[in-house]
Amino acid sequence: MATVYLQLLAVATYATAATTRKSLMTPAQSSSAEISFLHMSCGATKYPDTCYSVLLPNVTSFHGSLARVARTAATIAVAKQHRFVEDLAHLKLRSTGAGRVADMTLVNDQLLRHGVMQCIDWLHAAGEEALSNQTVKEVIAGCNDVSPYMDMALNLVNAIKF
Repeated sequence: MATVYLQLLAVATYATAATTRKSLMTPAQSSSAEISFLHMSCGATKYPDTCYSVLLPNVTSFHGSLARVARTAATIAVAKQHRFVEDLAHLKLRSTGAGRVADMTLVNDQLLRHGVMQCIDWLHAAGEEALSNQTVKEVIAGCNDVSPYMDMALNLVNAIKF
């Protein structure tokens, strides 16, 4: 799993400034071929509707290149994950009141932030008492928010034929 994250980070690193800004073109100014290409590209993802709506503002920058679509998706996913990591940093590290295992799980979750895709599994493994804690609920909500973007970017990277 760490290798996949490194691949995603490498793809995002090569993203240009143009992929992080919304296109000045509105979807109505895009050609039907560009929109069709985006629909086809997003069909390779677990969340095609989310993929399409998130990437539509950038549709004119893809020029029929799945690599550009994947790079843009990776840039967006990394930005979402970065904001989530910042949110996690603001959570106060304190006892959950659910016991040592739950407390250690929360510590591990904050220390291993790069594993955002796994954090929900870790917290569920800590037991029901941990899941009732407000801090844990905030972490799970953040993971749920970031997860679709990470999946979308990884699916698009995997769809590239090398």
